[in-house]
Amino acid sequence: MYAFTGAQNIDENYAVNINNIVINGLTSGKEYVYRVGNGESWSEARTFNTVYTNSDVNFLVLGDVQTEDFEAFKKDLTKIEAYEKDYDFGIQVGDLVDDAGVFNHWNQILSTISDSFF
Repeated sequence: MYAFTGAQNIDENYAVNINNIVINGLTSGKEYVYRVGNGESWSEARTFNTVYTNSDVNFLVLGDVQTEDFEAFKKDLTKIEAYEKDYDFGIQVGDLVDDAGVFNHWNQILSTISDSFF
């Protein structure tokens, strides 16, 4: 459980469960379907693909996004999508949000990414 306390307005602070997972035994060149949930509420099914062993890998690296202008970030992702590259995976380096203690920053940036091709 992580409590966000960065917003001055107490109604904009939230507590959330933060989880992670490690997946072992994946096969190269295969599509996997997954969803996340807590046993009662579940996300929609999503997919990811593993690359073929010894094949070329096309990846996207995003720099230090650290933004509060989520519309501009959405436009940037749209421009990247216009290149029509088939990325095998993506990574973001640096700060993703401007203030990690503000729940709305995380909610906005992760929603923007989730709604994009990325």
